[in-house]
Amino acid sequence: GRKNVGFLYAIAHGAKVIYDTDDDNRLKEHRIPIVGYDMDSKHRLPQGPFNVSRPVDEPGRGPVFNPYPSFGPSCGHIWPRGFPLDHVVGKGAENWTLTGAQVERPPAIQQFLADEDPDVDAIFRLTRPLPCTFSGLPGHLPEVMVTPPNVFLPYNAQATVHLQEAFWGLLLPVTVHGRVSDIWRAYLTERLLWDIGETISFAPAHVVHDRVAHDYLKDFQSEGDLYLKGGAMVNFLKEWRSDAPTLVERLEQLWAALYSRGFVEFGDLRLAQAWIRDLLALGYVFPDLALGKILWADAMPPGLQRHSGHSPEL
Repeated sequence: GRKNVGFLYAIAHGAKVIYDTDDDNRLKEHRIPIVGYDMDSKHRLPQGPFNVSRPVDEPGRGPVFNPYPSFGPSCGHIWPRGFPLDHVVGKGAENWTLTGAQVERPPAIQQFLADEDPDVDAIFRLTRPLPCTFSGLPGHLPEVMVTPPNVFLPYNAQATVHLQEAFWGLLLPVTVHGRVSDIWRAYLTERLLWDIGETISFAPAHVVHDRVAHDYLKDFQSEGDLYLKGGAMVNFLKEWRSDAPTLVERLEQLWAALYSRGFVEFGDLRLAQAWIRDLLALGYVFPDLALGKILWADAMPPGLQRHSGHSPEL
């Protein structure tokens, strides 16, 4: 729960961006390339569009997407921690066709990959060799991938930027193991981001994960909820609907729904209610609902530069 206190402290002191990470992640360079910010990552750009890549969600595909294979892993087949095990193989959840696109607003949550010891589950670590590095998306495409709505994928607390419009989704549940907590947060937040017209992006590895020694069998035990409940979580969220007129109400409703279905315990529902009260007391402005208003164009202009999250004219 210490991170939750830190998040509130940052918000209370005027933070506009919060970078969620762990102390065993080493930055490759002393800046974080945030889509929607200038090259020094200090000042937000006044407007888009921003050049990105987008996986094409074709009819008949399942509700989840595995982003790792698209980024050219050196270790072969790989999936992120929290990815539903029943979709790891043979369900068409990876290597989707990618296309260039533009988004009018920067992704509200921006996940960076990690080289050497990427964020994978204990099953991967017990059965496959490491290290593993990512070469990035195909060279003709922008290097940042934005995922479409109604497609779930787990992001983590290892190297993730949250813009101010997504601060409400920072809360980490505390009644589940830490190996589960950030993944449950990701799925819940992802579902509600679509209701406010916001997106999530995955970007090339910007950190090297110097993971401290772990007992992989203990990690396997700790991740039990991910293996046994991850698919159920996704199936529940893809069907979840609310007619509540505000994000605040929907956020509380969804935490209550996760509690009633056994994904978290009652303490996390109480924590979420306190979190909402604290955000309101700090003057945080929750985004308005904007159903179906993720604004992007499917085509990039000719001559688009690959390494640019900004408009060509910027």
